[in-house]
Amino acid sequence: MPDLQGQEFPRPVSTELTILDRVKLVIVSKFGARVFTRQELLDAWRQEYPDINPEGRVLMSDYCVNTVSGADYPGKYRFLFRVREGEYRIYDPSRDGKWQVTEGKVEQVV
Repeated sequence: MPDLQGQEFPRPVSTELTILDRVKLVIVSKFGARVFTRQELLDAWRQEYPDINPEGRVLMSDYCVNTVSGADYPGKYRFLFRVREGEYRIYDPSRDGKWQVTEGKVEQVV
Protein backbone atom coordinates (compact mmCIF):
# COMPACT_ATOMS: atom_id res chain seq x y z
CA MET A 1 0.00 0.00 0.00
CA PRO A 2 1.44 3.42 -0.95
CA ASP A 3 2.34 5.95 1.74
CA LEU A 4 -0.32 8.69 1.46
CA GLN A 5 0.73 10.69 4.49
CA GLY A 6 1.22 14.38 3.73
CA GLN A 7 -0.61 14.29 0.40
CA GLU A 8 -3.49 16.63 -0.22
CA PHE A 9 -6.71 15.38 -1.70
CA PRO A 10 -9.41 17.47 -3.35
CA ARG A 11 -12.30 18.29 -1.07
CA PRO A 12 -15.78 17.51 -2.30
CA VAL A 13 -17.58 20.52 -3.73
CA SER A 14 -20.56 21.47 -1.59
CA THR A 15 -23.91 21.77 -3.30
CA GLU A 16 -25.28 23.51 -0.20
CA LEU A 17 -26.33 27.10 -0.82
CA THR A 18 -24.50 29.69 1.25
CA ILE A 19 -26.36 32.44 3.09
CA LEU A 20 -25.12 34.88 0.43
CA ASP A 21 -26.50 32.63 -2.35
CA ARG A 22 -29.84 32.48 -0.57
CA VAL A 23 -29.93 36.25 -0.03
CA LYS A 24 -29.30 36.80 -3.75
CA LEU A 25 -31.99 34.30 -4.74
CA VAL A 26 -34.58 35.94 -2.50
CA ILE A 27 -33.73 39.42 -3.78
CA VAL A 28 -33.81 38.44 -7.45
CA SER A 29 -36.98 36.35 -7.19
CA LYS A 30 -38.97 38.70 -4.94
CA PHE A 31 -37.78 42.19 -5.88
CA GLY A 32 -35.97 42.08 -9.22
CA ALA A 33 -34.61 45.55 -9.94
CA ARG A 34 -37.04 47.42 -7.67
CA VAL A 35 -36.06 49.19 -4.45
CA PHE A 36 -36.69 47.28 -1.22
CA THR A 37 -36.05 47.69 2.49
CA ARG A 38 -34.22 45.37 4.86
CA GLN A 39 -37.52 44.53 6.53
CA GLU A 40 -39.04 43.53 3.19
CA LEU A 41 -36.05 41.27 2.57
CA LEU A 42 -36.34 39.69 6.02
CA ASP A 43 -40.08 39.08 5.50
CA ALA A 44 -39.44 37.48 2.10
CA TRP A 45 -36.59 35.44 3.64
CA ARG A 46 -38.87 34.05 6.35
CA GLN A 47 -41.38 32.95 3.71
CA GLU A 48 -38.68 31.22 1.66
CA TYR A 49 -36.51 29.82 4.47
CA PRO A 50 -38.61 29.60 7.65
CA ASP A 51 -36.09 27.30 9.37
CA ILE A 52 -33.09 29.63 8.98
CA ASN A 53 -32.94 32.73 11.18
CA PRO A 54 -31.47 35.54 9.05
CA GLU A 55 -30.86 38.00 11.89
CA GLY A 56 -27.20 38.93 12.08
CA ARG A 57 -26.51 37.29 8.73
CA VAL A 58 -28.20 39.81 6.49
CA LEU A 59 -26.14 42.94 7.01
CA MET A 60 -27.30 45.04 4.10
CA SER A 61 -24.53 47.63 4.08
CA ASP A 62 -21.90 44.88 3.83
CA TYR A 63 -23.38 43.89 0.47
CA CYS A 64 -23.38 47.45 -0.96
CA VAL A 65 -20.87 48.91 -3.37
CA ASN A 66 -21.50 52.42 -2.08
CA THR A 67 -21.02 51.99 1.67
CA VAL A 68 -17.85 52.07 3.74
CA SER A 69 -18.55 48.72 5.42
CA GLY A 70 -19.05 47.05 2.04
CA ALA A 71 -15.48 47.92 1.08
CA ASP A 72 -14.15 45.27 3.45
CA TYR A 73 -15.58 42.50 1.27
CA PRO A 74 -14.50 41.23 -2.16
CA GLY A 75 -16.54 42.26 -5.18
CA LYS A 76 -18.55 39.04 -5.32
CA TYR A 77 -20.16 39.99 -2.00
CA ARG A 78 -20.99 43.52 -3.08
CA PHE A 79 -24.04 43.23 -5.31
CA LEU A 80 -26.40 45.84 -3.84
CA PHE A 81 -26.69 49.60 -4.23
CA ARG A 82 -27.94 51.72 -1.32
CA VAL A 83 -30.44 54.15 -2.82
CA ARG A 84 -30.89 56.02 0.48
CA GLU A 85 -30.76 55.10 4.13
CA GLY A 86 -32.69 51.84 4.56
CA GLU A 87 -33.48 51.34 0.84
CA TYR A 88 -31.57 49.06 -1.53
CA ARG A 89 -31.67 47.51 -4.99
CA ILE A 90 -29.46 45.30 -7.11
CA TYR A 91 -26.32 47.15 -8.19
CA ASP A 92 -26.23 48.04 -11.89
CA PRO A 93 -22.82 49.49 -12.86
CA SER A 94 -24.18 51.08 -16.05
CA ARG A 95 -26.85 52.91 -14.05
CA ASP A 96 -25.04 53.46 -10.73
CA GLY A 97 -21.47 53.97 -11.90
CA LYS A 98 -18.32 52.66 -10.25
CA TRP A 99 -17.60 53.23 -6.56
CA GLN A 100 -14.51 53.14 -4.37
CA VAL A 101 -13.69 53.68 -0.73
CA THR A 102 -10.70 55.85 0.07
CA GLU A 103 -9.69 56.96 3.56
CA GLY A 104 -13.00 55.82 4.98
CA LYS A 105 -15.11 57.74 2.44
CA VAL A 106 -17.22 56.37 -0.39
CA GLU A 107 -16.73 58.14 -3.71
CA GLN A 108 -18.09 57.58 -7.15
CA VAL A 109 -15.34 57.04 -9.71
CA VAL A 110 -15.69 59.30 -12.72
